Amino acid sequence: MDDNKVLVLMTSERIPLTPSMRVIIETSSLEHASPATVSRCGIVVVSADTVGWRSIACSMLVPFEDSAQTAAALLQRLELYVFAATQFVTVNCARPAWLNEMSAVALACNMLCSLLGGTANRSPEVLDALTQFTLVWVIGGALKDAEREQFDRFWREELGTVCVLSFPHSGSVFDFFLRPTSPAPQWAPFGDIVPPYVHEPGEGDQRVFVPTLETARVTFLAERMIDSAGVLLLGGGGTAKTLILAAVLRSRPAAEWATATIGVDGTTRAEDLQEALEAPLEVRKRVHPTEDNAVLLGAPGSRRVLYFIDDLSSPPPKEWGVQPHVELLRQMVDRGGFYDLKTTLHFCGVDGARIVAAMNPMTGSATIEARMQRHLHTIRMASPGSDAVRTIFGSVLRTLLQTSDASVRELAGGITDAAVAMHFGVVEAFVPSVSTFLYRWDLRCVSAMLAGLLTFMRPAHCSSPLQLARLWLNETRRVYADRLMTLEDASRFDELLASAAESHLASLELQPHTAAPDLFSTFLPREADHGAADGELSYLPAESHDQLRALLEEQQARLPWKLIMTNYAVEYICRITRILQLPRSHAMLIGVGMSGPKPLLRLAALVEGFEYAAPTVSHSCEPRIQS
Repeated sequence: MDDNKVLVLMTSERIPLTPSMRVIIETSSLEHASPATVSRCGIVVVSADTVGWRSIACSMLVPFEDSAQTAAALLQRLELYVFAATQFVTVNCARPAWLNEMSAVALACNMLCSLLGGTANRSPEVLDALTQFTLVWVIGGALKDAEREQFDRFWREELGTVCVLSFPHSGSVFDFFLRPTSPAPQWAPFGDIVPPYVHEPGEGDQRVFVPTLETARVTFLAERMIDSAGVLLLGGGGTAKTLILAAVLRSRPAAEWATATIGVDGTTRAEDLQEALEAPLEVRKRVHPTEDNAVLLGAPGSRRVLYFIDDLSSPPPKEWGVQPHVELLRQMVDRGGFYDLKTTLHFCGVDGARIVAAMNPMTGSATIEARMQRHLHTIRMASPGSDAVRTIFGSVLRTLLQTSDASVRELAGGITDAAVAMHFGVVEAFVPSVSTFLYRWDLRCVSAMLAGLLTFMRPAHCSSPLQLARLWLNETRRVYADRLMTLEDASRFDELLASAAESHLASLELQPHTAAPDLFSTFLPREADHGAADGELSYLPAESHDQLRALLEEQQARLPWKLIMTNYAVEYICRITRILQLPRSHAMLIGVGMSGPKPLLRLAALVEGFEYAAPTVSHSCEPRIQS
């Protein structure tokens, strides 16, 4: 705004202000403000230390029947814990930008009201324990694994001596929840609520979800936090953020909640997000345009609406650090709606909206606006350890082998231990860098191994321990070794695989199969698969390269060109055809010019009966399909 009271927008639009008009700007900082802008505005700094969190707590701890006694007791416990806990995180941890005493108390009070609404026990032990439980997760839930260990020691040593009901000595303060049983409430480990894995016949790998301690803990917290505020899950790839929140959405009563899942990517605009937010809503009431809400929107049937925003941090921030899609969500949470950008430009209220979100702090903008995140209970998913991987892989494998011979079932433990050793051995040995950008190893790799076993393992092909072990060796190579970018790394991987097989599968003669390529093929003749039923997928080990070379040369006679069938070409066609047969799988073929990925793919598609099409982009950026 200049001296003539003309407001110039970023679009170069000039809006003259009349003498009676004033502009009030709320901002969290003056980072991008020029001295000229600051000199023309009256600046009022609202200090969090001056306002304090006690007024917030007193106003939020009202909805109790015995409000005077309960609110006073809760306020006393908050006085005891809040300052010490936030100060410890500020000094000793990488404190999240949104975390301060006021935001922590606001989230804690919301959660306490929700938790206490489900129990009639208001004894001092219950009030103290629920306050501890709430603050542990509100303040410490977003911390990393190493910082949680420090926070656990601090809570036990500094605050454990002044609490009424202290945490058990075993485990961590993050490992327990309160059972407010009367007359004696007690702490219970999250391990008690981990449900058993039940495999459904015909279940595809995309639907397999094996409950672990971490997934049970986060699900328990998310289901209770949703009743008080939104939820944000932080975690790397493959930590089951999306699966957990999708399960939470399915658990909501359909008569009370309407749910909507919105995927966000790097190209998502605020306009796209608003259109997705409006999709499950209908007009409930229209009022006079001069009112605050010209239109009131809501889910059909007077239900509340629960939005799941996946990959919230994917869109990059604008030039000045602004995240328009996040600001739109903040406007909906803060003001209860958004503006109608298509027609009237009036404000539309949204009745009963709640947001849950997931984001990977290693991708996209990595963070979101602190003024939005303060509205969300933030939980960082713990990095999966060997116990979690062993639980996931072992549960699925034991279920698949239930109908196999006893000798094959006994091998489940050895293969599980070998798979765990291989996964963490690869994570430690092959670290991602600029030149090895494909070396990203997470639980999706374990899921990919299970996908291969679920798809290709049949009793007729795994009637002996050696056959099962060979199939696992093949799937391990396909998931991990196919990403390796140098011959040295491939040789090192073979050493890791041979070591894991020798350590955990010593009873089998696997050395010939770990030292040389063990070819598996989906296009061997049907008569070679004596146990295959009609329409059933066949995936068998080949006797040699020559056996597969003859089959491929016969198939490529149908193509207008001829490919020289080297051992390299045979092996890569086997890898491509395997991917084509896996449900919902895709491939990225990376290679320098003349390395042959395109002709190999065309031949693999022909062998498996796929139509081949290659999208190209012209100079005018119009997509064309070239067959």
